[in-house]
Amino acid sequence: MKKNILYAILSFAFCRTIQAQTADYKAYYQMTSQAYCALADSNFLQAAELYEKAFADFYPFTYDLANLRDCYLAIGDTNSAVNSVKRMIACGWTLEEKLPVVDYRHFDNDMGAFDSTRILAIREMYPSLRQEYLKKIDYEENAYWERIVYNEVLCVQTRLRYGQKKADYAWLTNLNEAIILLKNKELNREKIDAWNGSFAIMALVHLAQSTEVYSHNKKVCDSLFYQLMDLLKKEVIRGNLHPDDFAVIYDAAYSYRHNKSYYGRELTLNPKTGLNSCFPVEDVDNVDARRAEIGLPPLWTFCKIYNIKLPENYHK
Repeated sequence: MKKNILYAILSFAFCRTIQAQTADYKAYYQMTSQAYCALADSNFLQAAELYEKAFADFYPFTYDLANLRDCYLAIGDTNSAVNSVKRMIACGWTLEEKLPVVDYRHFDNDMGAFDSTRILAIREMYPSLRQEYLKKIDYEENAYWERIVYNEVLCVQTRLRYGQKKADYAWLTNLNEAIILLKNKELNREKIDAWNGSFAIMALVHLAQSTEVYSHNKKVCDSLFYQLMDLLKKEVIRGNLHPDDFAVIYDAAYSYRHNKSYYGRELTLNPKTGLNSCFPVEDVDNVDARRAEIGLPPLWTFCKIYNIKLPENYHK
């Protein structure tokens, strides 16, 4: 019986491989954006139905599966919530990752608001489900992208031992390699485990920020930054990078240069209240239109769900 369940879960992921390779993910993002809006308005059943509709035709992102899990928990459907976690594992979610992208999203180790018994059961089933997921990984292709991710560790160690300046050039070397890979290697997140997890996103954040090494030469700095962003945006369209992760990467570098964010994904923490606020947003009246272009719901939804203060002059 357990083997049959395991097979069904992995089949859920495998049967969408061809679709994820060929499909334009715009339809997926439209449905998940609608689901996210419903989630923000506490319409959990409607949100769950919309997420399920999106997942029926596309290989899902673990980020969206986690939202589905939370919807089922909110309506008291614990079994479906647990099944959502199983589907997350089948799509690359991991319990081992330790580094969250940003403080409010401890995503990789977050199993949701289950009781202790359910959490224990998930931990017990995790190793076998994880091993089944890893069977579909192309380790030869994975090695290329794994190098980019683990070079991040070397860059961080360089900064700790030799200072920021030398670390900047280490990151710049990694950036050039990433650009070459994105240009010349076909990325398929279903078969490349190194692309999953917040550590990979943090590596991409630092690569985007490393363009500031050329801050004295705006032309070169802009060229590198927008070259990387254009390549990553293509992966968003192809379903290999979640729009929210793209926005995190973009804003982390953009806000450093302009002291404003572009998609509303750069946050600032108030040490007195412990609450996050949105960084000032470039042309705030049009931020939701920019977010929609890459497949994201309006900014208010994100801020409402995570209890984040909206930027000044933002109108819903």
